[in-house]
Amino acid sequence: MVYFVEALKKTELENIHNLARSIWAEHYSRILTDGQIQYMVNNFQSTEAIQAQIKDGYRYFQIYSKDGSDKDDRLIGYFSFVQKNDSADDSTISKENPSLFLSKLYIEKTSRNQGIAKSVILYLKRIAQKMNWSSIWLTVNKQNTNSIQAYQKLGFKIYREDKVDIGRNYVMDDYYMKIGVDSSR
Repeated sequence: MVYFVEALKKTELENIHNLARSIWAEHYSRILTDGQIQYMVNNFQSTEAIQAQIKDGYRYFQIYSKDGSDKDDRLIGYFSFVQKNDSADDSTISKENPSLFLSKLYIEKTSRNQGIAKSVILYLKRIAQKMNWSSIWLTVNKQNTNSIQAYQKLGFKIYREDKVDIGRNYVMDDYYMKIGVDSSR
């Protein structure tokens, strides 16, 4: 069983930063250089960067696993989101209704392929429905084939691609994926 806890305390944000360092080093080592991984974690997932994002309206959640024993529940991942439309999306849906941007969804390796991402997406769909937001969108590295396939399995569709310079000659070469917010899935 998994459950989500919104991260608000500095120690919770530090835990997310530490988990990010571990997950990103494992997951992106075949896609990105060590230098880019460190740059991105330090600039986008440091405790200070997360605090700044929260001030800008982002919400961060910890994903915990409860195994049914008396042991402490274990932090296995995190996600963050904000109400934000894709400024380059010229579709009617994004112009008429706000969207939920899934900024981060990371799950440690030993906890993947257990339906946790599906639980997160269902949770976010409920939030989006309550807020009257029309869709959930995200960006994913074009080389991140496992994540792309997982998102497609959940109903996300690629609707555009882009390369974004993030500094120090590093580029994010991403697909943009979207799913409508309806109660059917």
